Amino acid sequence: MSRRATGRSKRRGEGAGRWTDLMAVAAAAALGAALAPVVWAHLGPPVPLDPATWAVVCFGMDEQDPNKGLAAGTGLVDGALMLSMRGLGVADTLSPVDQRALGSLELTLARDSDVVGVGIRDGDGAVSERLQASPEGWSLPGTAAFTPWRTPRTVHLDLTGPKALVNGVATGPSPVGMLELHAQAGTARLESIRVTDAAGAVFIEQSFGAPDPGVRVRAGIALLFANVAGALALVLRGAPSRVAGLVGAFAALVLPAVVLSTPFTSWRGLAERLYLVHTSASDLRIMAFALALAPLAASALLTSGALALREDRRRAPAPLVAGLLALVAALGSRDLHGLWLLLAVPGVLFLALPWRGVVQLGLPGGRVLLRDVPALAAIGALGWGPGLLIAVAWRLLVLWADVPMHLSRSPRLGTDTLLLTLAALPVGVEGAVRSTYLDVAWDPVTLAGNSNDTAGHSVEFKPFWQGSCGAAPKVLYTFGGSSAGGAYQFKDDPTAFFPSKVHARLCEAGIAVRTINHANSGRDSFDAASAVDRLFAEQPPDAVVLYLGVNDLLTADSALTRKERAAKLAAHRSMAAGLDTLSSKLRTLSGLSLLLSPAVVRKPVVAVPLADAEENLRHIATAAKAPILFVTELTQSSVAPQLAQYDALEQRLAGEFAGSAFINLRVDLGPDGSKWLLDRNHLTREGSEAVGDLLAPHVRRALGAPAAPPQPAAPP
Repeated sequence: MSRRATGRSKRRGEGAGRWTDLMAVAAAAALGAALAPVVWAHLGPPVPLDPATWAVVCFGMDEQDPNKGLAAGTGLVDGALMLSMRGLGVADTLSPVDQRALGSLELTLARDSDVVGVGIRDGDGAVSERLQASPEGWSLPGTAAFTPWRTPRTVHLDLTGPKALVNGVATGPSPVGMLELHAQAGTARLESIRVTDAAGAVFIEQSFGAPDPGVRVRAGIALLFANVAGALALVLRGAPSRVAGLVGAFAALVLPAVVLSTPFTSWRGLAERLYLVHTSASDLRIMAFALALAPLAASALLTSGALALREDRRRAPAPLVAGLLALVAALGSRDLHGLWLLLAVPGVLFLALPWRGVVQLGLPGGRVLLRDVPALAAIGALGWGPGLLIAVAWRLLVLWADVPMHLSRSPRLGTDTLLLTLAALPVGVEGAVRSTYLDVAWDPVTLAGNSNDTAGHSVEFKPFWQGSCGAAPKVLYTFGGSSAGGAYQFKDDPTAFFPSKVHARLCEAGIAVRTINHANSGRDSFDAASAVDRLFAEQPPDAVVLYLGVNDLLTADSALTRKERAAKLAAHRSMAAGLDTLSSKLRTLSGLSLLLSPAVVRKPVVAVPLADAEENLRHIATAAKAPILFVTELTQSSVAPQLAQYDALEQRLAGEFAGSAFINLRVDLGPDGSKWLLDRNHLTREGSEAVGDLLAPHVRRALGAPAAPPQPAAPP
């Protein structure tokens, strides 16, 4: 065969290969569009339930703008309805919008479901637990053994007769009320649900499957599949041999397959274990999937020849100039909180690496700069934090593309470049972590307390809100949790909480008062007692309102009490003062310790036991030297019995300290306290108004202000 014929045959083969690639890309796009519902069910965020059918309550969440990371606990995920128990031991609750009394319920659980609790809520808001269901069977509250299913993973609760029947077994009198579902532990997953009312009419019947992702999502997933197919084609065609290409393509697809096959509950568990409280499990999984595709994209770039350099002798100082300008921009970043000074010299060396290659290897300066633009732009725009991490990753990819050149022309230069680049990698990771909220969440001092709460207990203990009216005002302090002031109910409106309402009532009555509200989310009596010595020394109080109890006795987020955690934290700080090493300050090591530490489950204990609470309350009252108003926290009636001992303690202390008073809101606001609440204990706006109206006269007396003049009788 002639040389011309051979050339034509070769070009035909190349053309056929390109057509084959295009057909593979088109077929992959069609496959992606067809599999979009399945992919989206495994990759997308939880699909919200129809708000016209279901009411979801995320306890402790802002009523208007719930935290994304914590609130994504209920929805359709992986072809099932998910109900989550979050890391702080707080479960979302699900109930029908239709307020009919429950007649019967039929649930089918997914194979990987954790325990789901079924409760009945009466008109007073009290919830009675009726049964617990798991894939192994069902049980009644207070019993450890599960009764096996007659129908696999399906439970039928019948309340239409005088006796409640669970799969035909009588379990006690039938309660009257509406349905409430929640995860008893972990994540409950339901495949189907059927609900009837007392008359037998079906008002909810749903089977939960993969949701339709919509046209835009289908197009996006089709494009993703097409890009993956194109990258695979490049890898296969650019590899030294067909076997090497197949091995490389297989290896590049392993990580994405692992991400897609990992259940949503595992991502949620990882997010909670690493304290990623502002990152939803969905976002974490999507980020992991993007990172898993990075090796495939890198392989495609390497095999495509896009990173190859033409060898000519043109040189330019542009890489060094651009590197120095990027360094100047990066120095303005505070990602490392002053540690950038330690990085100035290696930073200049790292950024000047391309210039060294231009000089020693005679590489084309313009093309080297063009190829290095992603690294320089990342550092210039993002600083030493995430910018350096992106730059290191890009430089490693470029170095891999230059391996044959370095082996043949300058092994020493290639080795030095690799070592310097790898040395910059941990610095980039540390900077990237510190540029996010993990700078606080992974602070070793914060983690020393072994608490899931990294934001509620402020060391500085600043007031949540304060206001003043009149000349020479009397000083009123308020201490409490998120019910009295915090970021949950009314995130951007501090005047919506009842201390502000009390202040407004006093000002309207002409009483000069300065109100300092130190209530905030997560705070308890230990926080208040730890801060009052400093606060009262700066500004002595004329009266103090204590709205405490729930965070003391109903919070169990650690195996140590608040008092024990404080002692451990003090010991840690003492040790850190003596061993002030860089490693003790690194956030990456803290995060790695969370990831690698054995998952030892220790039973959480009450944050502030009753004996500690009495010690705290006595300290506050003694330090105040002023009247104390011990106010019971308003809760649902089902929770109130758990606070009975706390109420009795406050009532006893009110009698011991002169001028103090005990105010029981659950009595004064009537038996139907649930109408004032968003959830278990957080007040609605109307609830804050009601509490403000009720407390204002008590506060007025405690401040020693004259009583309000009697109102004239209404004319007949």
